[in-house]
Amino acid sequence: MGNITMKDIAEKSNVSIATVSYILNHVKGQKISDETKKRVLTISKEMGYIPNLTARTLAGKKSGLIGILRVCDLTIENPWQDFIYCKFINQIERILNRFGYHVLFTKVDVSCPELNVVLQRKLDGVILLDVSEDIFYKISNIFHVPVLIIDGYLEDCLFHKIILDYNVAFEKSEQLLNSNPEFIISYKSNNKGILNIIDSYANKKGIELLFAKSVKELAEFSRGKSKAKGIVINEFVSLFAARYLNPNNFVTVCSCGSPEILPESRKKIVLQEEKSEVAADLILSYIKGDYQKNRCKYTFLK
Repeated sequence: MGNITMKDIAEKSNVSIATVSYILNHVKGQKISDETKKRVLTISKEMGYIPNLTARTLAGKKSGLIGILRVCDLTIENPWQDFIYCKFINQIERILNRFGYHVLFTKVDVSCPELNVVLQRKLDGVILLDVSEDIFYKISNIFHVPVLIIDGYLEDCLFHKIILDYNVAFEKSEQLLNSNPEFIISYKSNNKGILNIIDSYANKKGIELLFAKSVKELAEFSRGKSKAKGIVINEFVSLFAARYLNPNNFVTVCSCGSPEILPESRKKIVLQEEKSEVAADLILSYIKGDYQKNRCKYTFLK
């Protein structure tokens, strides 16, 4: 079967091509019943209809593409780097799909950011994951569309940032431990602002701190700490930390929204908000031009 067109869907749905276009392009202000909308959407899905994004762009409309760029050091090999954002990307893609958007995901090497693949496509918005300040400005100066930063602390009032509220997480961790932690283990973020927040807390409390870049580093740091109480940031790092530490003695801060991968008995801090839902709502509002809605340029997840 060739490419499915709106005409094919209209004939099978027994409606006009214009009605199909209004429904599939989410055009507001049209008097179309919910029953008709549901029928057209169901039939379009059953027939395997794929929107022609190129035609949409050439027509002067939005492309329907949102880019997600994961900044990472490709020279570092550790088992958690590839998993940290898997759930986030999967969830936000499903949410954006419901609003007629597709996601273009790519990794960007922190040492040599190559953006040709992304620049070849017209994007309506860009979401940056775990980006350093210098890489952020290199990227943001290229795109003239809304840019949203995930897990990045930057003192720039022009861009919205979504980050974990580490102060709240540390306070809750102390309550679960019923004492001050003796160590903190976290993955090595690309963002200095995030690292500084964690480092500042550790220095204030006199806590040993490791920004783990490998399992070997994690194992070496854990020696002699079988009875020590502490905090581990990130669920995937926690799984490996449990190999070398007593899991009953540390609290896991679930920074990537995957608490289900940990045993029920594990002490953990779970975010009350889904990072993907907050991010989708913000990027869509900015694409629509609703800048007044989000005057506060930080969203702290608790």
